[in-house]
Amino acid sequence: MKYFSWNYRGLGSKLKEDALKDIVRLHSPEILLIQETKLEDTLLLHSSKTFWRKGPGRAVSARGASGGIASFWDSAKYDLIQEESCQHWIFTQLLHKDSGQQVSMFNLYASISPTEKKICWDSLQSFPLLHNPENIIIAGDLNVTLAAEEKKGGSPVRDPAREWVEDIMIGWDMEDIKPSAGKYTWSNKRLGPRHIAARLDRFLVQTSFLTSGLMASSKILPNCIFDHKPISLELSMDGFLDPIPFRFSPLWIQQEGFHEVVSEVWNRQIQGSPFYVWEEKLRALKRRLKEWAKTLKTPATKRKESLENLAALQSSMEDSAVTQSLLQKEVELQKSLHKASRDKEEYWRQKSRNLWLQVGDKNTSFFHKQAEARKQFKNISEIHSQDAVVKDFEGIKRAAFTFFKELYSAPADPPIDPHAYPYNLIPSCVQDSINTMLIAPICMDELK
Repeated sequence: MKYFSWNYRGLGSKLKEDALKDIVRLHSPEILLIQETKLEDTLLLHSSKTFWRKGPGRAVSARGASGGIASFWDSAKYDLIQEESCQHWIFTQLLHKDSGQQVSMFNLYASISPTEKKICWDSLQSFPLLHNPENIIIAGDLNVTLAAEEKKGGSPVRDPAREWVEDIMIGWDMEDIKPSAGKYTWSNKRLGPRHIAARLDRFLVQTSFLTSGLMASSKILPNCIFDHKPISLELSMDGFLDPIPFRFSPLWIQQEGFHEVVSEVWNRQIQGSPFYVWEEKLRALKRRLKEWAKTLKTPATKRKESLENLAALQSSMEDSAVTQSLLQKEVELQKSLHKASRDKEEYWRQKSRNLWLQVGDKNTSFFHKQAEARKQFKNISEIHSQDAVVKDFEGIKRAAFTFFKELYSAPADPPIDPHAYPYNLIPSCVQDSINTMLIAPICMDELK
């Protein structure tokens, strides 16, 4: 699945439309997202026929000489389930026909105005309370940098929008897909000390995509006439890692039904030596826990449900008589929300591996950043093998396997000539039949 996002800075000139047409032809995206079109929605959809002939689209009109966004998708590969839009984003929930997977796509343009940014992120934050989107992707011009290294030149300014974006990333369990090619998506096109470049455009992908076996990769593509560069996102199965190692989560211990699952597996009768029984029970418990863990709700989902239930109860209490049972239920829901918030923080603490820092004092944001940094550090996008650069996932796996196989393999010695000096001076005490038995591969009967 290939997605393409571009802050277009207006569709007025023939040169710009030709550039967009070339990009679509060269990269063949399945979904095309455009920001800052500076056009009315009807005019934009009419002119889109020159560069997009794969299916329908949705657009939001610009306000004066700024803004305007548009989303297009390949109707041969996607069906539209539902849509919604506002001045700052277009939401389209699409069904991928081949895989049967749903994609909840937000095409977003955050204005440079702090007030407009606040309205944009507040409207996005409240969206899941009214809907239940799955497999979310936020793409477009966020007009914010999330790290100091994402900006070059200019004065270092702490944008409050960074915290709003990070709150959504934590709440929705999303990852910022770092580009494998390119560093900055925007430049002011000035020279010398006045030159400023920054990474303002990006893809945020919900981890539900990545846990399903998909690998996400992003690139910043070159451009010649715009101050924003286009960015692409590709989700593919090429990065299948084979069986994922089993990891025990301490959060499972507090879940309802955990002890029953362990007792059920551990009380099974297995015949054999004590070591064999221990090993078989551990293996069976691992399989059972992996199945059981798939039925659990994530901490973010439980927190969202607790918040919705509490909001619904408090809303109903405003229009009816308050009884002792309602107050008790409110207390229980508040406790549930508190526990879900702590579980969410513990979840990110475990992923960050910063186990020296205790949960509390609202450290979720810190844990989330550490988990992101750890993931990026462990990610291998390319590898140098025998004076060649390998970038595809299967090639990286083969190169790593070959390297360590050669590293831990002894070099093959030349065969010994028993008739050469000084071996011909050593009397032969081992007969050929005995020697054949000694150098034969070890079989299971010998081990038993």
